[in-house]
Amino acid sequence: MDYINSIPAKVATSIVLAMQNLRPAVVGYKSGAIEEGIACCRRINDAQGNLIWRSSRPDEALRALPRGHIDPEVGVVAFSEPNGTPIATLINYACHPSVAGGDSPNCISADYPGFATEMIDRVYGGMSVFLHGCSGDINPAKYIRGDSAAVEDRIADARRIGQLLAGEVLKTLALIEPEEVHSFKSIQRDTALSVCSTAGDVEKCLQDAMETVARWRKDGGDPRTALRKYVISRKIKNNACPVNISAIAINNMNVVFIPGEPFTEYGEQIKRDSKADMTLVAATCGEDPFYIPTSAAIAQGGYETSYIANSETGTDMLEQVNDILREIEA
Repeated sequence: MDYINSIPAKVATSIVLAMQNLRPAVVGYKSGAIEEGIACCRRINDAQGNLIWRSSRPDEALRALPRGHIDPEVGVVAFSEPNGTPIATLINYACHPSVAGGDSPNCISADYPGFATEMIDRVYGGMSVFLHGCSGDINPAKYIRGDSAAVEDRIADARRIGQLLAGEVLKTLALIEPEEVHSFKSIQRDTALSVCSTAGDVEKCLQDAMETVARWRKDGGDPRTALRKYVISRKIKNNACPVNISAIAINNMNVVFIPGEPFTEYGEQIKRDSKADMTLVAATCGEDPFYIPTSAAIAQGGYETSYIANSETGTDMLEQVNDILREIEA
């Protein structure tokens, strides 16, 4: 609770420091790609077409399975002073930062984005910020090594995979040509996404949460999902969850900020539908960390589909995002 209570002051201090350090800047943006070494799909089918779920740190047999469908794009935006001195770098990649953490036993770190940004700042300069893409079904499981229970192996994996991301970002930065900022726009919208009919049953969700916490205290396990469902249930009205979606446009580049953990296909669709030269999609924005699976995944079942989303949640989100992008690109 001491840490939680300190967050508002840290956020406010960050805003004040940013305002105090405003300076002229130019901007450049370009995409790289990482096909192998970081991201893999954690929902894959065996030879018989049965769903196999691959956790963040699986055994060797699950690691050997195919990578599956991912979004390999690494979006990079570089802000620098007119003389070329780096100020900040935005990085966008779709993969859970769960190399060191994610599964029990708990291991708390900044994971691979932390090691990546540290390397980029040291080599390139300025301050880099990682924007988590649409990775509701994506994690680094295929590419981890060592003993999942050994903290040293988990941190070593995070460092190694962070180095892969940093290398691609540094290569992409070297190809970016900065330009004057001639256009800057921002937009945000409060809206609501359709969810399943049982998600707003506060009494049932509270009962489930209390029972799950009791089991956790007695036998262990993970009570987070039940607790999240209860917190979200209190917000749901008429089978819809209120969320905020926002976007900024700098010259002919967009950054969209969307809620929850959408499957990677949604991020790819948003980027295809955008008319900008480059679009970054930052997910898990806001206080509603629920999965947004595709209709095909919901029909197939599995972990991510048993949360609160229904087959219309992702469609609702895409319509809202596309409407915002049309407005900001107009």
